[in-house]
Amino acid sequence: MANTRSIRPAGAQELVQTVGRLPALPGVVSRLVEISSDQNASAADLSQVVSLDPGLLTSILKLANSAYYGCSRTVSDLEAAIMLLGFDQVRDLALSLNVIAAIEPPGVSAFSTREYWKHAFMAGSLARGFCRPLWRVYPGEHYVAGFLHDIGRLVLYLADPSAMREVVAGVNAGRDALAEERRVYGCDHAEVGGLACRHWRLPDRITAAVAAHHGAGLAREPSLAEQELVQMVHVADLLANRAGLGFTARRPRHRLAPAIRLALARRGVWLRRSRLAPLVARTAAEVEATAQILAVGQPAASEGG
Repeated sequence: MANTRSIRPAGAQELVQTVGRLPALPGVVSRLVEISSDQNASAADLSQVVSLDPGLLTSILKLANSAYYGCSRTVSDLEAAIMLLGFDQVRDLALSLNVIAAIEPPGVSAFSTREYWKHAFMAGSLARGFCRPLWRVYPGEHYVAGFLHDIGRLVLYLADPSAMREVVAGVNAGRDALAEERRVYGCDHAEVGGLACRHWRLPDRITAAVAAHHGAGLAREPSLAEQELVQMVHVADLLANRAGLGFTARRPRHRLAPAIRLALARRGVWLRRSRLAPLVARTAAEVEATAQILAVGQPAASEGG
């Protein structure tokens, strides 16, 4: 059993201030977030942003030409890739790959970043997928919020890798992840993630969804759009974990938070298995294929690596 050291920052704000290594997000991420919230954004707008990054363009074309999508001819330009993969998927993939390149630390030994990012892809894709059929809203920043919802875990790792190893060991032994984080760090990843989003000057709706995705209340009265985004990310996180995509070997046993359950009933959103199961299965297959084709993330490094 890992030794419990006295740590460690007194709370989330102190912890974020401690992480001087927290890198800035590339400017392209801000532009992609703007595009995600603009219902009038076009494929030309997206192409203009993606074309600025040759590595990103190569990754998107690689995915489009993979056997998974079964295109009968070679996809050689971005416009054709957008037609095949879809505007939303290319936009969100571009954002995700930029975030991963910017902030994934090398040689993570506490957990597999490959599994971590697969969970992020899954939660983002589910949150986007819920919009029209369940919440009946335009799919805007929902993917971004879902993809970033656990970003606080990377911040916690950067602040103290050995402490995160202790948390993961506790979770794999059957203890609650949030409780372990609070015991070891004095705060949890949702709090820290919200502060990181504020540090990156992301929109308030995304910051609120990341900070409250486990059902915690916000410090102020959220707008209706913020409430809906929190609900979608909470449900997406829950379903991603139940699908077996999580950052630890042991699958978390989270339940729908009572406040979220009540809000969904009032909103008239019913989470019927018959409706959700096909979406979850299809999304999980897409995530697995994307992660494998693009070699996203790393397995957990050895302690001595």
